[in-house]
Amino acid sequence: MVELTEEGVRSLETNVWFSAHIELHEDGRGTLRMRIPVQKIEFFTDLIWPLGGEAKIVEPIEAVAYIRRKIETITKCYFDPMS
Repeated sequence: MVELTEEGVRSLETNVWFSAHIELHEDGRGTLRMRIPVQKIEFFTDLIWPLGGEAKIVEPIEAVAYIRRKIETITKCYFDPMS
């Protein structure tokens, strides 16, 4: 499940992978709900990644863990004085 801001909804509503799985809320935000095979989690998570703060992955936990690893890698790259 992915929580989307209004901008996140706009970004994904034309995406063939996601558009049919977006539940729109009255305030313009949305929730993306779809079943993803475990072996495809990184692929679909990478499609969400460019949305940044416009999309928050809530589950599955494997996708959340993958996003956290990506954030850690980028953080080390830009904020680690030894890099």
